[in-house]
Amino acid sequence: FDKVLALHVLEHVDDAVALAKHLRDWLKPDGELIVILPNKESLHRRLAVIMGLAPELDTLSARDHLVGHQRVYDLAGLHRDLIEAGFEPFEDKGFFLKVLPNSMMLSHSPELIKALNILGDQLPMEMMANIAVRARLAERG
Repeated sequence: FDKVLALHVLEHVDDAVALAKHLRDWLKPDGELIVILPNKESLHRRLAVIMGLAPELDTLSARDHLVGHQRVYDLAGLHRDLIEAGFEPFEDKGFFLKVLPNSMMLSHSPELIKALNILGDQLPMEMMANIAVRARLAERG
């Protein structure tokens, strides 16, 4: 394939590197893998630590367990796993400024949700709820 999308997948599997290696085999030599997943360093996780709701940024919440998350990533950790799997990350992006847990955001207006998406392009990627990486096959040496 020209492109393979792994959208909110790697945080759910037992061995993310093994899965990424498997996905590598699906790509044409000039293909790319696009990965999107929750960001360990997001604003809402930082708030949870400050408020004493979570001891660390990578602590999995009850919601994480409910949806099957086995880990959360920061950008460095995602790059590390992709490189180990034989990829070369070449573009990073963060999106959606999530300020509260999902349960507290249910009553947010569509206008506020749209504004949080727009604001995401104006703030540091590390604060966003999600991170995305585009990666190509690494050259074999």
